[in-house]
Amino acid sequence: MPTPNEKLADTIPEAAHRLSISRTRIFAELKAGRLQAVRAGGRTLIPRTAQQDWLDALPKVRAEVDIFEP
Repeated sequence: MPTPNEKLADTIPEAAHRLSISRTRIFAELKAGRLQAVRAGGRTLIPRTAQQDWLDALPKVRAEVDIFEP
């Protein structure tokens, strides 16, 4: 359950910043149906739960693979 001051959804620029991806990637994920959004008046919002679902659906990196090795 969110705390009283915790946001339930982010604008597209906020979600892009929070997920460390570009706005273009946000739009691509929305178009592909992998990320869900809602409309509130003229604003498009990405619920925090949808952001977490998107992250959870990403491919997992194996722990024994050094992802920082060039």
